[in-house]
Amino acid sequence: MRKFLIVFSFAVFFAVIFSGQKMYAASASPNLYLNGTKLNPPQPPTIVNGTTFVPVRVISESLGYRVDYNKASRKILIKSDEKSLTLSLDSAVALIDNRKVNMPSKPLIVKGYSMLPLRFIAEQFGLQVSWDAKSRSVLLVNPVVTPPSNAPGKNVIQNIVMSPDNSITLSYLGDVTYSTMYLQNPDRIVIDVPNASLDNGFNGFVNSNDPTTFTGSIAVNNPLVSQIRYGLYDDKTSTIRFVLDMASSAAISGVQNKEQKQIVFTLKPSDTVPTPKPSRKFKVVIDAGHGGKDPGAISASRSKMEKTFTLAIATKVQALLSKDSNIEVIMTRSGDTYPTLTDRTNLANGVNADVFVSIHANAASSAAHGSEVFYLHQNSKELAQIMHNNIQAMVGFYDRGVKTANFHVIRETNMPAVLLEMGFISNPDEEKKLFNDSVQQTMAEAIAVSIKQFLKL
Repeated sequence: MRKFLIVFSFAVFFAVIFSGQKMYAASASPNLYLNGTKLNPPQPPTIVNGTTFVPVRVISESLGYRVDYNKASRKILIKSDEKSLTLSLDSAVALIDNRKVNMPSKPLIVKGYSMLPLRFIAEQFGLQVSWDAKSRSVLLVNPVVTPPSNAPGKNVIQNIVMSPDNSITLSYLGDVTYSTMYLQNPDRIVIDVPNASLDNGFNGFVNSNDPTTFTGSIAVNNPLVSQIRYGLYDDKTSTIRFVLDMASSAAISGVQNKEQKQIVFTLKPSDTVPTPKPSRKFKVVIDAGHGGKDPGAISASRSKMEKTFTLAIATKVQALLSKDSNIEVIMTRSGDTYPTLTDRTNLANGVNADVFVSIHANAASSAAHGSEVFYLHQNSKELAQIMHNNIQAMVGFYDRGVKTANFHVIRETNMPAVLLEMGFISNPDEEKKLFNDSVQQTMAEAIAVSIKQFLKL
């Protein structure tokens, strides 16, 4: 299952960089990286008359697309659950959902491998392209969500300091608000400041467009607090989160002085901190991918459909979560129906859900295998990591990691949202496991446990 990303951005056009050059020998071919991972295709990138060609199968399948080649018609078919590309080795015109699109050059067959122009691949897969001259590498990257800039007029957090008297002073510019909560196992106190950014120079912080620079920690020499961690928690609301890792239990209270632009938090040691009880039911939306007229991917045996698998898992997750009186489960579909992607996200946003989980099975070549978790917005990163950890621990498929992607259902939802690829239905061994009731129950338990862990239940 994949969605086509509609992003047309290029850092470098290789047709310009290599203009006038003929085909390189294999030993001089550029390296190829996708999202920071080096790809080792059997046929490396090739430059012909100024146009860079890349192997279509290795890139497509690395992104989760399905690729088929019809030797008789000399046509390449690249499919997702929403789009299809048909390319002929004898033409520079591609069909995208029956719409004709001109390519800079027709595909090539090099040593038996199908090669497509890099510019065309990047446009259709929404990849940013750059060239590293030093290492002679083609760098392909999925666009990532960038955090808000530290622009003039924003609320800016200048500093946070802990004093020996167990007080914590947060200094700021603007007119900030804040909230606190206590989390257990392990004990942590969370301070959230929405509509804010970190000041340049905050604990060595340097503002950039790299989301990884929006995290850090401050060592604290205090009997109550071992360290203070900070980072961009929610990019949509520009929420900066501070987490106090507690060395021992304590209660927190805060007093804000708007004239001095400070919030002073006081920690009071406590032998016991009561477990916070939800003041309302958490709303969890479970999305069984595909359905109705959309079967999703077809299994390796050609006898099973992704839509059947996703509904089976979603129904089991619903049954498990419904046992908790603190959770209200809302299904995007409970039968063989087809709500559109917009229907699904509108439902989740309309009920003001706390969590959105979309369940899918992957498809590519028969050799592709493993599970992976996708998220997009920063407020979903923690949920994605929890899901990944529990699915790996409980299900144990090959680990394809936690990744970002621009899928509709995790882009258009306002709450923490993840898309799960539980395994490859196109892999004969994983097909058997995906449709085994016992394995499905374990998968559902991993998902349910992750949701409850994220909600601190």
